[in-house]
Amino acid sequence: MGNIQEGQTGFFRKMGLIILGSVLAAALAGCKDQNDKPAASPATPSSNVTASQSSKDVSEQAQEKGDSAMNPVTANESPSDTQEHSQHPAVKGVSYLGEWEISKDLPSNISALSDEEITDYIGTKLVYHEDRSDFNGEQLRNPVYSIQSQTRDEFEEGYKVNLDDWSLKGDSIQEIQVYKDQGKTQEWDEYAGTTYLIDGKLVISIEGQFFELKKVDPDSQPPTVKADRIKAGSKLSGLTVKEVTKNEDGTVSQITFSDHITVEGSYELAETEEGLAYQLTPDTAYKKMLPVLDEAMASDPIIVLISGDSQHKEEKGHAKLTISNYSIALAQISRSAELVKLIKD
Repeated sequence: MGNIQEGQTGFFRKMGLIILGSVLAAALAGCKDQNDKPAASPATPSSNVTASQSSKDVSEQAQEKGDSAMNPVTANESPSDTQEHSQHPAVKGVSYLGEWEISKDLPSNISALSDEEITDYIGTKLVYHEDRSDFNGEQLRNPVYSIQSQTRDEFEEGYKVNLDDWSLKGDSIQEIQVYKDQGKTQEWDEYAGTTYLIDGKLVISIEGQFFELKKVDPDSQPPTVKADRIKAGSKLSGLTVKEVTKNEDGTVSQITFSDHITVEGSYELAETEEGLAYQLTPDTAYKKMLPVLDEAMASDPIIVLISGDSQHKEEKGHAKLTISNYSIALAQISRSAELVKLIKD
């Protein structure tokens, strides 16, 4: 009996050791599994952002997208270039950089200009370049451009106009402001200091009177005469040189062309030393037809002499004029011609 009890006691001791060993092995295995797993990564900022912060971020992103849509970067610029330099991108596919001229007046309800003053502004030149802005000869060096957006309702209410009267559509207007300084605190105080892009058209306000601008085609620049090389019979821009008049010292004083030329533009009756004449300012499309001494002469009017028996003596207007004996006077730096026919619009 004593032997049986001793045997049983030894058996239970062995079983206890086996069970204890199994428990320890399982515990060690569990620790190994935990140690083999990668440590949990710390919470990312996004996981700790509150709902209100998420909404703010989305709002800021939308605002940034809105700004970039209003100031799109041109193909040859990086976003950083646009931010560091004066902003001059295209706005909705229309680049406002370049040379422009006032092409027509638009219906305006608060205009302070007379009809005569409105007519005088037609053809006025505007220049927007990276290094300068120019309005009718008044220049600003190193301008800074800024673009802001406003709704159609805001624009119409502010200026008491109706875009339907201008045959323009769209619910958003881009205002292009020209500044004198990088801090954008000093606005350029010329009329061309502010323009508006509406439905792909650039417009300007002068004393409450709106005008539409037309971009000047670089290819429309007129041919330049080289006076020391030209001679009778020469061809220039499709015209034939009829006569080259020279001074006693042999320098050229006047060049006259023989062909009849039909030119469209604005004209005004005037008394000159040679007699009654029209001061004709050709439209841009017709300027390239007429040779000049230099580019500046292209903007000067042509003195079109009217014969005594001419029936066309209206004071001013816009028409097609057929002229002859188109001449360039080098001493007076002027142009003249003789009226053949006037065709009213």
